[in-house]
Amino acid sequence: MNDSKTDDPGVERHPVEPRSVDSRSADSRSVETRSTESRAAEFVASLPSPRASGDRSDRFARLGMVIMSLGLAVTVVATVLSQTSDNSLDQSTQISLGITGLAATCFGGVIFLRYSLGELLRFWLLRMLHERETHRR
Repeated sequence: MNDSKTDDPGVERHPVEPRSVDSRSADSRSVETRSTESRAAEFVASLPSPRASGDRSDRFARLGMVIMSLGLAVTVVATVLSQTSDNSLDQSTQISLGITGLAATCFGGVIFLRYSLGELLRFWLLRMLHERETHRR
């Protein structure tokens, strides 16, 4: 098939000359790539297993989420019960229970944030260390 661009007589064509490649620079780049890959593999192999400490972190993060949810549920139930009660003593008891639910919600939220952010920051720190080691060499 003939292309209109290749058959156009008004277009000048110049042969493309191959660039001279310094064999030493190509070899050094391939050696550098291999050494970077091997360093990365060594770095990953030297890291502790994320599941070794991750199991505990996952459990505490889930525990914090459960405590937070239960605290919120207790607070809502206590508020509804105190609103429907006519006895002021029962209302005071339900309000105290609601405040306890709020405290449990805050406590569970702190536990959840500590362990979920701890995992995130751990991987962030590992990434920063790896980048710093990569830029040094």
